[in-house]
Amino acid sequence: MEQAFSPQLCEISGSMGLYQRLTTQEASLFLRCPLKTIEQLIAQNKIGYIYLPNAEIESFGYMLLEYMLDHITEPVKQAKKPQSTNQERILRLEEVTQMVGLSRTTLWRI
Repeated sequence: MEQAFSPQLCEISGSMGLYQRLTTQEASLFLRCPLKTIEQLIAQNKIGYIYLPNAEIESFGYMLLEYMLDHITEPVKQAKKPQSTNQERILRLEEVTQMVGLSRTTLWRI
């Protein structure tokens, strides 16, 4: 029989106590996003939830974790930081042509 959840999700859920139920307000604190966003995600069925008899909606912690794990992205590689810009220095012609995208001739004309 196929396991319902990945071993990684089960391990994280068990160690963090994520089998407890959370209200929508608690879910917004857990995911650190506005309550309105949680309500929209529930309406779009992007977050798992349970509908209780007293017209309340709650989610198990592992349901929120599952949503988070599905939305992990690779970090964006940042370009090399330029040398400190607060120091005044003389720029070489090659640096200037790379910065402004103009040829040497055009720079001399300007």
